[in-house]
Amino acid sequence: MAPSDAVDDPQDLRHSKALNILLVDDHDEVRGTTAAVLEELGHKVTEAANGAVALAKLKNGKANWDLLITDYAMPELSGTELVQRLRKARPGLPCLIITGYAEKSAVGGRPDDVSVLSKPFTPAKLSEAILKVL
Repeated sequence: MAPSDAVDDPQDLRHSKALNILLVDDHDEVRGTTAAVLEELGHKVTEAANGAVALAKLKNGKANWDLLITDYAMPELSGTELVQRLRKARPGLPCLIITGYAEKSAVGGRPDDVSVLSKPFTPAKLSEAILKVL
């Protein structure tokens, strides 16, 4: 392993506290890969394929999340709309928007405390973004 690769080793990036994370992304492969990285970082991940599924989990009482990570560009309900709806039930829920389709400045309508992380990202960048929103 090259020295630069060691920086992105998820085992080296583990946070001191394991989080319950709701991960919402409409692309199965991206969601699966991101979930795997989050689990390697030591977190428990609940996956949702879109905003409607995430809101259904909230209504079913399965909302003990410490953090929401959501894609920005999704059909029917954007990441910022999902943040706004979830925060009505869970004010102050830390949120991170991930996007591969829009520049950070184009992700409008989000609260000031919601960070944006551009895809593709490394485990180190994801870990850093999580720490920033917490």
